[in-house]
Amino acid sequence: MILITRAGLLLVLSDSYWHAHFAGDPSILNQQVQINGSAFTIVGVVRHSGLMDANPSAVFLPISMQQAVVPGKIDQLGDPLNRWLNLIGLSHPM
Repeated sequence: MILITRAGLLLVLSDSYWHAHFAGDPSILNQQVQINGSAFTIVGVVRHSGLMDANPSAVFLPISMQQAVVPGKIDQLGDPLNRWLNLIGLSHPM
């Protein structure tokens, strides 16, 4: 299942990817990029550090769009025995 919002397939770029590949150009918002044949709309840029420094991410996607990024792969969201996702959160504001 691919969940498509009313706005379509969405993604957020990491700050480092935005600067490296788009020279920090703010006009990229609402532009589309292709990932494995699917068009995603850039809806933001996020600066992150600390949590994922060992394996920095270039883009962030809603989890529901897994099938759009990896078409033909098993539905990892629908398999209760699949353990591919790690969630990190805060129990209280910093």
